[in-house]
Amino acid sequence: MSKELLEANVFIYLPSKDVTGLIQHNEPILMDVFDYDTKITTTHIIRKDGDKDFKFHGWNTVLQGKHFRTGDTIVFWWDIFHIRLNFKQFMFSFV
Repeated sequence: MSKELLEANVFIYLPSKDVTGLIQHNEPILMDVFDYDTKITTTHIIRKDGDKDFKFHGWNTVLQGKHFRTGDTIVFWWDIFHIRLNFKQFMFSFV
């Protein structure tokens, strides 16, 4: 995910020391990610991936149970009540 997207929509809800450690020192952050369709929560490690983007280590585990295709639209939103990142497949590709 892009740094700009996370800064605008996720990092504002996290402790500033965690965000600073991640951005400046590449210290990992643990984050719960909730699949809205299956109601399953998995914990992912977020690390910097290059200079700008961040990678969710553990996302491949989620993908193994899904049948996403190129062109599918997946939406993410921060859940302030459960302190986690939610996602849901929003549109299906017909390719």
